[in-house]
Amino acid sequence: MLLSYQLLLSCDFCSLLDYGNLNNQTSFRLDYKFRLFKGYNQTINPYTGSKIVARNGVLHKTLPGSEKAYINSTKDYEAYRLVNLGFVYNHKKNTNYMINLPYLSNTDFYGYVIPSIGAAVSEKKQYTGFGDLNIGIQKIASKEYKQWKHTIKLGFLLFLPTGKYNEEELFSGNIHMLPGRSIYATELSANYTFENSGNWGLNWVSSYYIPFKKNEVRNSNDYQFAKRIGLDFIGFKIFEGKLKKIITLGAKYEYQDYEKINNYRIDDSGFQVMLANVGLAFKYKQNLCMMSLDVPLLQKLNGLQVYTKQAYSISLIHYLKKLKTEK
Repeated sequence: MLLSYQLLLSCDFCSLLDYGNLNNQTSFRLDYKFRLFKGYNQTINPYTGSKIVARNGVLHKTLPGSEKAYINSTKDYEAYRLVNLGFVYNHKKNTNYMINLPYLSNTDFYGYVIPSIGAAVSEKKQYTGFGDLNIGIQKIASKEYKQWKHTIKLGFLLFLPTGKYNEEELFSGNIHMLPGRSIYATELSANYTFENSGNWGLNWVSSYYIPFKKNEVRNSNDYQFAKRIGLDFIGFKIFEGKLKKIITLGAKYEYQDYEKINNYRIDDSGFQVMLANVGLAFKYKQNLCMMSLDVPLLQKLNGLQVYTKQAYSISLIHYLKKLKTEK
């Protein structure tokens, strides 16, 4: 699947559980995110070459020398793992300055049978290393009206081409699994939260990822990563106490356009997916632990790709200053 770790990095500078004013503070954070893809959305009829709806989990690929290989798709998977170290500096409660350093470990596993020699072969490739350093700014505006507090956050994130990258992977079809992208890119975000004095509310987050330029690779080829849109609608309930507890429930929508090589789109790329999200967080003094689980509800994939199976994340945040409203 021509996906990318951008899905894992989405909106790193706004908390996965972005409620109230907890995030309007200087803080350090450590995140772990995991996403699994398994099971093809289509298979290929080995007799006609036409794509059909997957039923028996068998498809074919063309190997070097035009030899066809038949693959048991039920065993194929892609796994993306990310560890992120981040720092947020809050200035006068209305501006956040962020920096994130991700480290990725991605796995691609697939098996196939070569009819000419009657051999079953499996391959497992691992891609590890630091991802692209990203820095950003987020402007914050809040307004209280009766029992409601409204907060708007507008963010800009810049990805720098500092991560581990190997252009040779373009020809293996796994360029999307590399820790780095070797390009500049931006992500724009808009976040709106309204919170009731009864400690419940709703959070809406939108993000738009834009790669700046193409990757120039050998043989005069170039590769264009796709633009991406993300929308999150998350409701939350805060339970006060010495150990503050927060429960969240909502949905996420992700859209990624086709990727391109030499200005020609790659048919087996791009998707739309709707995810159900549930989360749980605990805050004790100046420390916050957040956990989040995503389960797919609906998926529409272009061409031949593997489905999203599950995604989860765990975040640990330490705030350097205590809120004035907290004892």
